Amino acid sequence: MSAVPESPPSADAHPLVDISGLGKHYGSGTERHLALTGVDLTIHRGDFVSLIGPSGCGKTTLLRILADLESITEGSVSVGGLSPREARMARLYGYVFQAPTLLDWRSALANVMLPLQVMGRPKAEARKTALERLEQVGLTEAARRYPWQLSGGQQQRVSIARALALDPELLFMDEPFGALDEITRERMNQDLHDLWLRTHKTAVFVTHSIAEAVFLSTRIVVMSANPGGITRVLDVDLPRERNFETRSLPRFFELVNEVHEGLRDAYAV
Repeated sequence: MSAVPESPPSADAHPLVDISGLGKHYGSGTERHLALTGVDLTIHRGDFVSLIGPSGCGKTTLLRILADLESITEGSVSVGGLSPREARMARLYGYVFQAPTLLDWRSALANVMLPLQVMGRPKAEARKTALERLEQVGLTEAARRYPWQLSGGQQQRVSIARALALDPELLFMDEPFGALDEITRERMNQDLHDLWLRTHKTAVFVTHSIAEAVFLSTRIVVMSANPGGITRVLDVDLPRERNFETRSLPRFFELVNEVHEGLRDAYAV
């Protein structure tokens, strides 16, 4: 996964994602549970934003709201200038879940072709596009293999390729590498970073790993629980192009410590 661009895409004055005064609760009366409150966040084109915080702080809920998988109780959310539902209908984003959720009876290629076929694309066109997406994630040789013939990391690569099938502007990722061993996870971090550099996608990424968030992100959003809210947003001022050596930079460790401090504050809220 090489051949990254020499410079980032031009900045956009208008945010791709705009969240203002977002609140979300479940139930009513004495059974009312406040999941998110007072969430304000903007995400610009080309950003890689990681959401990190204690379990139950609403990271996944926030991601699901952006993807129109959850409704909001108060406030406003726009994705590409549209409501989450309009953005979903316009196919502005791809979603990668914690588990690969691949169909066992379809090959890697057929799994990536699926959303294209659902959209009515001709089979030859869908196959060509799916092969291109598999090449982007380094799985050309595994195109004819079935999920049970792939490692966990390879299955998630297929899931990422499928999310990119319709060439969305946004990529939503909910702890996609959480079940992988540490070595595989670091390799997947590098591959995802390289893919982000090449494609200029905007990414919103949920994680519990501080090192993962620092390595991948342009910004890190630290969240607190009970109720969920944003306590700190950190700019990650590491070199745009990152590799294994990035993790040994003094600034990398400084940023890890800053996120640690933010999480301590989040637990204290």
